[in-house]
Amino acid sequence: MSSNRYVPRSIQNIFDRLEARNERSDKESFSTELPKVFQVTVYDSATPEVRSPTTQTNASSADNFWKYRARSLAGHNDLIQAAETAKFRGEYERLRNAHFQAIVRKDLPDGTPLTGEVWMATHLGGDLVELTGRVRSSTFTLRLQDGDGPAQTAHTNGQNPTTTVATASATTTPTAASTQLALDIVSAYQNCTPELANKIVEVAIRLGTHPYYLANLINFESARTFSAAEDNGVDKDSAGIGYIGLIQFGNGAVDDFRHRKDPNISKTKLKGMTEVEQMDWVEFYLQMSHKRKGSDYKSSIDLYMAVFYPAAVGKPNFTFPQNVIDANNQIDTPTEYARRANLSSMLAYNIPTPWNLS
Repeated sequence: MSSNRYVPRSIQNIFDRLEARNERSDKESFSTELPKVFQVTVYDSATPEVRSPTTQTNASSADNFWKYRARSLAGHNDLIQAAETAKFRGEYERLRNAHFQAIVRKDLPDGTPLTGEVWMATHLGGDLVELTGRVRSSTFTLRLQDGDGPAQTAHTNGQNPTTTVATASATTTPTAASTQLALDIVSAYQNCTPELANKIVEVAIRLGTHPYYLANLINFESARTFSAAEDNGVDKDSAGIGYIGLIQFGNGAVDDFRHRKDPNISKTKLKGMTEVEQMDWVEFYLQMSHKRKGSDYKSSIDLYMAVFYPAAVGKPNFTFPQNVIDANNQIDTPTEYARRANLSSMLAYNIPTPWNLS
């Protein structure tokens, strides 16, 4: 949360901020040696966008890649229910989003992938793969009913009952709108629990921002872990803890907390909280006037800046000081920062107002 914090090289292009966690993610995701190049089944959205090939060649530009999801045929995703088993649209999207995020160059001679096609993929780190060429052009037809289907996670294989988002929160009675928003968050981000999704919706509404924006922020800052204990190892305190938690609290933020809320708070205590508990500190941080700078948080850019560079809140075209630009791979404005951060977002981040969140 410091202005001169190093943002990994991956934020320059489609290989988002997870590159900073690749080594650890690989160990967690692949406990046995699995291939780095393998075949996958491609999953497009249930309502795919129209995609046209281009002749652009700048490989580092996110604008030159299409995004899909992909299921490994080499064992990486064996514990995840296949998306093609879904009977409902919401269920399909939930299962699809539990798989690898896949990118493919728009100018690839093989053209654009279709749902069900088999492609070669190269693992880039974390849960990101790049599609490199078509293996089989056979597809399958999805016959999906409207609705979300049964309330279950992608890892249950449909056998075990799970907590629904609607009943997960013990502190509020969710409205139909807030319940759907929480369902959307859980569907988009497999590491976000129903309890945390409900809390994100509650906090976002109190802040005046859209729950999607807050979920996207936490996804980015926590390197997709949605973990209160996520530690990036930078800016360590006396206990050896770096930036920590859902939005990566640094030493400066903890000092603010001690002066303004709890003199006994520490990174160690923050790290030991549940995600739902730590959301109270996320809310407190984003409400602090010297972070919020009077913003109504209707812009996702302002939300990112409240964490990264509060002086730029409300100033989308503000030019960062040169030392900040140099430390962050030539990211020079809040608009550009948010654009690159949102490469990893699975929920909308530019929603016209007014919003009906009640």
